[in-house]
Amino acid sequence: MTIVDDTYDVYGTIKELELLTQAIQRWDISYIESLPEYFKAIFNSIVELLDEIIELNAGNGESDLVLQCLKQTLSHYAQGYIDEARWCHEGYIPTYDEYKVVASATTAYQTLTIMFIALGEFATKETLHWFEQQREHAASAVECCMKQYGFSEEEAHEFIKKDINNYWKDMNEEYLKLIEYIPRPILDCIVNLARICEFLYTNFGDKITDCALFKDHIMALLLDPVVV
Repeated sequence: MTIVDDTYDVYGTIKELELLTQAIQRWDISYIESLPEYFKAIFNSIVELLDEIIELNAGNGESDLVLQCLKQTLSHYAQGYIDEARWCHEGYIPTYDEYKVVASATTAYQTLTIMFIALGEFATKETLHWFEQQREHAASAVECCMKQYGFSEEEAHEFIKKDINNYWKDMNEEYLKLIEYIPRPILDCIVNLARICEFLYTNFGDKITDCALFKDHIMALLLDPVVV
Protein backbone atom coordinates (compact mmCIF):
# COMPACT_ATOMS: atom_id res chain seq x y z
CA MET A 1 0.00 0.00 0.00
CA THR A 2 2.92 2.32 0.69
CA ILE A 3 4.30 1.60 -2.79
CA VAL A 4 0.91 2.29 -4.38
CA ASP A 5 0.63 5.52 -2.38
CA ASP A 6 4.05 6.75 -3.51
CA THR A 7 3.38 5.75 -7.12
CA TYR A 8 0.25 7.89 -7.28
CA ASP A 9 1.81 10.76 -5.31
CA VAL A 10 5.24 10.98 -6.91
CA TYR A 11 6.27 8.55 -9.62
CA GLY A 12 3.43 8.22 -12.13
CA THR A 13 2.14 10.67 -14.74
CA ILE A 14 -1.60 11.22 -14.91
CA LYS A 15 -1.83 9.13 -18.09
CA GLU A 16 0.10 6.27 -16.48
CA LEU A 17 -1.96 6.44 -13.29
CA GLU A 18 -5.22 6.41 -15.24
CA LEU A 19 -4.11 3.16 -16.89
CA LEU A 20 -2.97 1.66 -13.57
CA THR A 21 -6.35 2.53 -12.04
CA GLN A 22 -8.16 0.82 -14.92
CA ALA A 23 -5.95 -2.26 -14.57
CA ILE A 24 -6.79 -2.55 -10.86
CA GLN A 25 -10.49 -1.82 -11.29
CA ARG A 26 -10.95 -4.20 -14.23
CA TRP A 27 -8.44 -6.76 -12.94
CA ASP A 28 -6.66 -6.78 -16.29
CA ILE A 29 -2.92 -6.25 -16.70
CA SER A 30 -3.32 -5.53 -20.44
CA TYR A 31 -4.10 -1.87 -19.59
CA ILE A 32 -0.52 -1.36 -18.39
CA GLU A 33 1.40 -3.48 -20.91
CA SER A 34 2.91 -0.33 -22.42
CA LEU A 35 4.03 1.12 -19.07
CA PRO A 36 7.39 0.66 -17.29
CA GLU A 37 7.97 -2.66 -15.58
CA TYR A 38 7.44 -1.33 -12.07
CA PHE A 39 3.76 -0.75 -12.83
CA LYS A 40 3.41 -4.41 -13.75
CA ALA A 41 5.28 -5.37 -10.58
CA ILE A 42 2.80 -3.36 -8.49
CA PHE A 43 -0.19 -4.96 -10.20
CA ASN A 44 1.26 -8.47 -9.91
CA SER A 45 2.01 -7.92 -6.22
CA ILE A 46 -1.63 -7.02 -5.62
CA VAL A 47 -2.78 -10.12 -7.50
CA GLU A 48 -0.36 -12.35 -5.57
CA LEU A 49 -1.55 -10.89 -2.26
CA LEU A 50 -5.18 -11.62 -3.08
CA ASP A 51 -4.31 -15.12 -4.31
CA GLU A 52 -2.58 -15.80 -0.99
CA ILE A 53 -5.57 -14.54 1.01
CA ILE A 54 -7.96 -16.64 -1.06
CA GLU A 55 -5.74 -19.71 -0.63
CA LEU A 56 -5.71 -19.25 3.15
CA ASN A 57 -9.46 -18.80 3.05
CA ALA A 58 -10.22 -21.75 0.77
CA GLY A 59 -11.67 -24.01 3.45
CA ASN A 60 -14.68 -22.00 4.54
CA GLY A 61 -16.70 -21.98 1.30
CA GLU A 62 -16.81 -18.18 0.93
CA SER A 63 -13.78 -17.69 -1.35
CA ASP A 64 -15.78 -16.19 -4.22
CA LEU A 65 -17.46 -13.65 -1.95
CA VAL A 66 -14.16 -12.78 -0.27
CA LEU A 67 -12.50 -12.23 -3.66
CA GLN A 68 -15.41 -10.07 -4.83
CA CYS A 69 -15.20 -7.90 -1.70
CA LEU A 70 -11.43 -7.56 -1.94
CA LYS A 71 -11.56 -6.54 -5.60
CA GLN A 72 -14.30 -4.03 -4.84
CA THR A 73 -12.43 -2.39 -1.97
CA LEU A 74 -9.18 -2.25 -4.01
CA SER A 75 -11.13 -0.62 -6.85
CA HIS A 76 -12.46 1.97 -4.39
CA TYR A 77 -8.91 2.46 -3.05
CA ALA A 78 -7.42 3.06 -6.52
CA GLN A 79 -10.26 5.43 -7.45
CA GLY A 80 -9.50 7.56 -4.40
CA TYR A 81 -5.85 7.83 -5.39
CA ILE A 82 -6.56 8.80 -8.99
CA ASP A 83 -9.03 11.45 -7.77
CA GLU A 84 -6.31 12.92 -5.54
CA ALA A 85 -3.77 12.73 -8.37
CA ARG A 86 -6.13 14.65 -10.69
CA TRP A 87 -6.66 17.33 -8.05
CA CYS A 88 -2.90 17.74 -7.67
CA HIS A 89 -2.32 17.80 -11.44
CA GLU A 90 -5.04 20.42 -11.92
CA GLY A 91 -4.02 22.50 -8.89
CA TYR A 92 -7.52 22.02 -7.49
CA ILE A 93 -8.18 22.35 -3.77
CA PRO A 94 -11.40 20.44 -3.02
CA THR A 95 -13.90 21.34 -0.34
CA TYR A 96 -13.53 19.70 3.04
CA ASP A 97 -16.60 17.54 2.32
CA GLU A 98 -15.14 16.40 -1.02
CA TYR A 99 -11.84 15.63 0.65
CA LYS A 100 -13.42 13.45 3.35
CA VAL A 101 -15.16 11.25 0.77
CA VAL A 102 -11.96 10.57 -1.16
CA ALA A 103 -9.75 10.30 1.92
CA SER A 104 -12.03 7.58 3.30
CA ALA A 105 -10.72 5.43 0.44
CA THR A 106 -7.05 6.43 0.33
CA THR A 107 -6.43 5.83 4.04
CA ALA A 108 -6.81 2.12 3.14
CA TYR A 109 -8.97 1.79 6.25
CA GLN A 110 -11.65 -0.21 4.43
CA THR A 111 -9.11 -2.29 2.53
CA LEU A 112 -7.20 -3.30 5.65
CA THR A 113 -10.40 -4.17 7.52
CA ILE A 114 -11.70 -6.31 4.65
CA MET A 115 -8.35 -8.12 4.52
CA PHE A 116 -8.53 -8.76 8.27
CA ILE A 117 -12.07 -10.12 7.94
CA ALA A 118 -11.00 -12.28 4.99
CA LEU A 119 -8.35 -14.09 7.05
CA GLY A 120 -9.84 -16.83 9.18
CA GLU A 121 -13.15 -17.62 10.77
CA PHE A 122 -14.59 -14.11 10.32
CA ALA A 123 -15.01 -14.42 6.54
CA THR A 124 -18.68 -15.32 6.68
CA LYS A 125 -21.42 -14.13 4.34
CA GLU A 126 -23.13 -12.28 7.19
CA THR A 127 -19.99 -10.40 8.28
CA LEU A 128 -18.91 -9.42 4.77
CA HIS A 129 -22.38 -8.22 3.86
CA TRP A 130 -22.60 -6.20 7.11
CA PHE A 131 -19.30 -4.47 6.37
CA GLU A 132 -20.28 -3.69 2.78
CA GLN A 133 -23.44 -2.00 4.04
CA GLN A 134 -21.41 0.28 6.31
CA ARG A 135 -19.28 1.72 3.49
CA GLU A 136 -19.70 5.30 2.37
CA HIS A 137 -19.65 5.47 -1.13
CA ALA A 138 -4.12 16.27 -2.80
CA ALA A 139 -4.57 19.04 -0.73
CA SER A 140 -4.60 18.51 3.04
CA ALA A 141 -7.78 18.35 5.12
CA VAL A 142 -6.78 21.66 6.72
CA GLU A 143 -6.41 23.43 3.36
CA CYS A 144 -9.73 22.04 2.15
CA CYS A 145 -11.45 23.15 5.34
CA MET A 146 -9.96 26.63 5.04
CA LYS A 147 -11.21 26.89 1.47
CA GLN A 148 -14.75 25.67 2.13
CA TYR A 149 -15.45 27.72 5.25
CA GLY A 150 -13.08 30.66 4.89
CA PHE A 151 -11.28 29.66 8.10
CA SER A 152 -7.81 30.59 9.22
CA GLU A 153 -5.44 27.64 9.70
CA GLU A 154 -6.00 27.72 13.47
CA GLU A 155 -9.79 27.80 13.03
CA ALA A 156 -9.57 24.87 10.60
CA HIS A 157 -7.55 22.88 13.16
CA GLU A 158 -10.20 23.43 15.83
CA PHE A 159 -13.03 22.56 13.42
CA ILE A 160 -11.36 19.29 12.38
CA LYS A 161 -10.60 18.37 16.01
CA LYS A 162 -14.32 18.73 16.83
CA ASP A 163 -15.17 16.68 13.74
CA ILE A 164 -12.80 13.91 14.87
CA ASN A 165 -14.29 13.93 18.39
CA ASN A 166 -17.79 13.58 16.93
CA TYR A 167 -16.68 10.64 14.78
CA TRP A 168 -15.20 8.97 17.86
CA LYS A 169 -18.52 9.35 19.66
CA ASP A 170 -20.31 7.75 16.70
CA MET A 171 -17.77 4.93 16.55
CA ASN A 172 -17.94 4.18 20.28
CA GLU A 173 -21.74 4.21 20.20
CA GLU A 174 -21.85 1.80 17.26
CA TYR A 175 -19.24 -0.43 18.90
CA LEU A 176 -21.39 -0.84 22.01
CA LYS A 177 -24.54 -1.29 19.94
CA LEU A 178 -23.08 -4.01 17.69
CA ILE A 179 -20.99 -5.98 20.14
CA GLU A 180 -23.69 -8.62 20.61
CA TYR A 181 -24.13 -9.16 16.85
CA ILE A 182 -20.72 -8.73 15.18
CA PRO A 183 -17.64 -10.73 16.31
CA ARG A 184 -15.69 -8.60 18.75
CA PRO A 185 -12.29 -9.05 16.99
CA ILE A 186 -13.76 -7.38 13.89
CA LEU A 187 -15.06 -4.42 15.88
CA ASP A 188 -11.74 -4.21 17.72
CA CYS A 189 -9.90 -4.19 14.38
CA ILE A 190 -11.99 -1.25 13.12
CA VAL A 191 -11.51 0.74 16.34
CA ASN A 192 -7.80 -0.05 16.59
CA LEU A 193 -7.18 1.06 12.99
CA ALA A 194 -8.82 4.38 13.89
CA ARG A 195 -6.57 4.62 16.95
CA ILE A 196 -3.52 3.97 14.76
CA CYS A 197 -4.57 6.71 12.33
CA GLU A 198 -5.09 9.16 15.17
CA PHE A 199 -1.66 8.31 16.60
CA LEU A 200 0.08 8.70 13.23
CA TYR A 201 -1.47 12.11 12.52
CA THR A 202 -2.07 13.53 15.99
CA ASN A 203 -1.70 17.32 16.29
CA PHE A 204 -1.68 17.50 12.48
CA GLY A 205 1.75 15.91 12.24
CA ASP A 206 2.66 13.01 9.96
CA LYS A 207 4.73 10.27 11.58
CA ILE A 208 4.83 8.30 8.32
CA THR A 209 6.46 11.09 6.33
CA ASP A 210 8.54 12.46 9.22
CA CYS A 211 9.90 9.33 10.88
CA ALA A 212 11.80 11.40 13.47
CA LEU A 213 8.45 11.95 15.19
CA PHE A 214 8.45 8.20 15.90
CA LYS A 215 11.76 8.24 17.77
CA ASP A 216 10.52 8.81 21.32
CA HIS A 217 7.69 6.29 20.90
CA ILE A 218 10.06 3.60 19.60
CA MET A 219 12.47 4.29 22.46
CA ALA A 220 9.66 4.01 25.01
CA LEU A 221 8.31 0.81 23.48
CA LEU A 222 11.47 -1.13 22.68
CA LEU A 223 14.48 0.31 24.52
CA ASP A 224 13.54 2.03 27.77
CA PRO A 225 12.92 -0.44 30.61
CA VAL A 226 9.62 -0.31 32.42
CA VAL A 227 10.12 0.03 36.15
CA VAL A 228 7.66 -2.16 38.07
